[in-house]
Amino acid sequence: MAAIRAGQLGLKVAIIEKDKRLGGTCTLRGCIPTKQLLQSAHVYEQMQHAADFGVRRRASNWLLRDVQKRKDKVVMKNSKGIGS
Repeated sequence: MAAIRAGQLGLKVAIIEKDKRLGGTCTLRGCIPTKQLLQSAHVYEQMQHAADFGVRRRASNWLLRDVQKRKDKVVMKNSKGIGS
């Protein structure tokens, strides 16, 4: 965050990152991926009780492959945003 803010203020910034993508632990492996997985679990759990709210559904399936794709997409978007 400090590097982003310094760049916004017109300062030259150098970032040293051990990964190929920018973002550090929080963006690439920690906070952001975890929040995305929890959000998917929350949506799935809510769908289990859809009928209680007058919403009919045929089936709710937990497709881990698709959940992982969404998580990866969000992580990549955040990483590219940091890079810009």
